[in-house]
Amino acid sequence: MELPADAHLTDLITRQARLHVALGSEFGKRPLVLPNGQFFPDRFEQSRAGAARLVARMQLHAGMQDIPIVPQILDESAAANATSCSSGACAPAPNLQQPRLNLDDDVWTLNLGLAELAHPVGLTTLVARALSAVFLEETLPDGQRPAEPFGITQDLVGVNLGFGALLLEGSHIYSKSCGGPQIAQLTSLNTRDLGVMTALFAQCHGLPIKPALKVLSATQRSALKLGRDWAKANTHLSKTLTVDPELLLTSAFELEPPAPSLLAFLDRRSKDDQRLEEALLLAGPGDASHTPAASSRRNTSTTSRDDDDLRALVESSLAELRSE
Repeated sequence: MELPADAHLTDLITRQARLHVALGSEFGKRPLVLPNGQFFPDRFEQSRAGAARLVARMQLHAGMQDIPIVPQILDESAAANATSCSSGACAPAPNLQQPRLNLDDDVWTLNLGLAELAHPVGLTTLVARALSAVFLEETLPDGQRPAEPFGITQDLVGVNLGFGALLLEGSHIYSKSCGGPQIAQLTSLNTRDLGVMTALFAQCHGLPIKPALKVLSATQRSALKLGRDWAKANTHLSKTLTVDPELLLTSAFELEPPAPSLLAFLDRRSKDDQRLEEALLLAGPGDASHTPAASSRRNTSTTSRDDDDLRALVESSLAELRSE
């Protein structure tokens, strides 16, 4: 898995900075909500009461418990049969026949389909994005509209509310039913984008990544690890987002690539050795500059430097593991 292009990351960080300037104080200090019993201790039932408990729990994590939000279960049996299967393995359809949210007399109604109640990952993703939309409507100053595309802004708000890990799971839902393997994406940002932005959020709030890596699926875990390495190389961005996000809107900023990992270093060294062997074979015995003695003398300092680099990487990796 590779990082998104720098131009794309720059756009995401600029969007994030605008949100911090406009709503930073409204976000507060949120935890990184994980799909486990620590954050979801309630017994879940596939009913309106079960959905209400889930929504209330997620509102609490997001600091939105003062906003009235009432879930309503729609009997969308025809749509459910067309887009899901009886096993519950398929991801729920991202859209209903009715609007996801309605506002009436200062009370928000969150519409959920029957099929969505049967899919834990899909349900928490949909609720997280719905809460993000409500948060924007409730906190943006009068007359100010969210940046377009709205779905991307919605996902970034979700990350700021602490829902990055839940959105990561919903960005890549793998299922092996309904006619073969398929991947569903219930978010606007893809898995790589969410991995980077979730890691940046954790770094801004001084939150550990390791607990999230233990509970995420394989693809999402890889994306978050990649995001963690990138965030470590760009600590200036998390510091600026926390202290003075407007600076990221008025001044140019640079992105640094992640530091090479031990595995990448070993792979590079192996390829370097292979290229050297190929060069020696092509040169033949008549080329004095490529005799074993000459090659040995020429590469002594290089080998020494590589050994020093390898030793430093090992020590750095061990220190990182101990700190986690």
